[in-house]
Amino acid sequence: MEESKLRLIYRIFRTGALFSIFLLFSKVFAIDEKVQDLYINSDNFIVDRNKKTGSFKGRVIICFDDMELFTSEAILLYKDENFENMDKIIIPKHLSASKLKEEVFVTADRGEYSFEEKKLTLNGNVKSMKKADVLKTESLVYYVTLKSIKGGKVE
Repeated sequence: MEESKLRLIYRIFRTGALFSIFLLFSKVFAIDEKVQDLYINSDNFIVDRNKKTGSFKGRVIICFDDMELFTSEAILLYKDENFENMDKIIIPKHLSASKLKEEVFVTADRGEYSFEEKKLTLNGNVKSMKKADVLKTESLVYYVTLKSIKGGKVE
């Protein structure tokens, strides 16, 4: 075989091996316990090195700042090829969230968390409920403080 064909086969094998490793071990991210905690758990996690993204699919749970957020898809955007600096978490589908201490429940059509601005923006048919009080709007912004990331395996 030609050397170029061997290189192509090697690249395909290496990509498949990396894909398998990420599926097995990369499902939860946790932020430094000293500040705030951020956990992302999902049924599936796929990394696209070309697009610098990590896609969480299936049953996705995102927990931070005493809030639990539930959705079926979340996309983690990275700023660099080394996957060290995160840019945003995009939640393109319907989500529901609850803020446990304050007994608040929120639903929205989509959302986005910006690591640079440290804010969660909920958009589209946003509905926030606290006991008998209900707020309906098209957009709601929630500010959060997050600092560093650690990875772990879901059992």
